[in-house]
Amino acid sequence: MSLLLAALLLSGFMLTGAAAQTATNIAVLYPELDEPYRSLLGKIMQGIEQRATGQVIRMAITTPANPQEVSANLQRQNVHAVIALGRSGLRLAKQLQQIEPPGVGMLIGAVVTVSEADVRDLTVASLAPDPVELLNHLRTFRPRIKRVFMVYDPNQNHWMAHLAQAAATARGIELHAFEASDLRSAMQRYQNILASMDAHSDALWLPLDTVTVNDTIVLPFVLQEAWTRNLVVFSSNLEHVRRGALFALYPNELAVGHHLAELALQQMHSTKPRPGTVLSLRNALLAVNVRTAAHVGIDTARLQADAQRVFPE
Repeated sequence: MSLLLAALLLSGFMLTGAAAQTATNIAVLYPELDEPYRSLLGKIMQGIEQRATGQVIRMAITTPANPQEVSANLQRQNVHAVIALGRSGLRLAKQLQQIEPPGVGMLIGAVVTVSEADVRDLTVASLAPDPVELLNHLRTFRPRIKRVFMVYDPNQNHWMAHLAQAAATARGIELHAFEASDLRSAMQRYQNILASMDAHSDALWLPLDTVTVNDTIVLPFVLQEAWTRNLVVFSSNLEHVRRGALFALYPNELAVGHHLAELALQQMHSTKPRPGTVLSLRNALLAVNVRTAAHVGIDTARLQADAQRVFPE
C-alpha cells in the first residue's frame, strides 16, 4: 500500500470517527392527535429530521405514559437529547427529569401557553409569535401607531407580556398590558380599552390566551367593536384573521422543526438557553385580511405583497 493511499484511508477513518462523535441521537416524544394537529406535528418532526446530525427516533406518547418505560427505552437507543412535543410531552418531560441522567438534554416544543411553574427547570420553544416581529409588521402597516393594548392571563402569558414590554419600548411604543384571570374580568378590560382607543394611533393585540381571548364571546365582541370604530386589531392566531383581524403571525412547521433540532444540538454543546427559558416563535409566516385593511385605510397591495396567506380567500 502506498504512503498516499494509507494517508487517505487514515484521514477517512479519522473523519468517520469525528462524525460519529458529533452525531447526536434525538428522541422526539409526540402525542397521537387528530387532524389538523397530527399533520402539524408531522411537519415539525420532518423539520427536526432535516436538521439533526444523528438518528431521530420518533416515540408516540401513550396515555397514561409510563416514564420508567420511556426512560429505559431512551437508554437502550443511546439517546443524547429529547424533544417533547405538546402538552403531553411537557408533562412527560417533567417526569423524565426525575429519572434521566444530567447528560440527556430535555427540550419542549409545539406548546403555546405555559406557566412559570411548568418551565422552571426546562427550556420551552413556544408556538406563540415573537412580539418583535408582530410590532415590526404593525409599524410597517401603520407607522403612526403609538400605543398597543393587550389583555392576558398571567398564569399563561406573564413571560410573553415581559417580552412584549421590551419589544414595545425598543420601538417607542407604549404597551398597556392588563391582567385578567377569568372571562368576566377580561370582558371588562376590553370594554374599557375599546372605549378609550384612538383609531389613528392605537392598536389592540390579541395574544394566544385561552382565558382572555375566548373565541365565542371575546372575539366576536372585539372584532365588531373594532369594525364599527375603525380600530386596528392584530393577533397571534391565524384563525382570527379569517374572522376579521387585520393580520396575524403563524408557524412555519418545518422551520419550527429546524429550530428545535438546532436547540437540541446546542444542548449537547452546553450552549442552550438556561433552564426556565421560554422562547417565542421567530421567522413566522404572515396572514392578512385585505377587507379589514381597506376598511381602516391601509394599502392592501402592501399587505398582500408581504403575506403568505390572504383573507378573504
